[in-house]
Amino acid sequence: GGRVMKEDVIAYMEGGNTSSPATSTPSATLASGAAAAPQDRVVSLASGVRRGMVKSMTIANEIPAFGASDEICMDSVIRAREALKPIFKARGAKITFLPF
Repeated sequence: GGRVMKEDVIAYMEGGNTSSPATSTPSATLASGAAAAPQDRVVSLASGVRRGMVKSMTIANEIPAFGASDEICMDSVIRAREALKPIFKARGAKITFLPF
């Protein structure tokens, strides 16, 4: 594994370095000193796509969000479910809170 650097792509395009990462050994690379002090550079290849994503995410962030909740006393439902459990069990079924 390892990072594919801009120089790697340029060398490949020029036909200079055609070896795959699987065939090159890390120890040989480190011994030559080429990868001793890597300088990572970010090369944006999809700036148009990234710009579009930022634009759509910014627009989506402008839409207000709303949340609501209610509290319901379920005591009578729990009692009714407990009373119905044996009837449903005798028929080979289970009763959940969903029917209520």
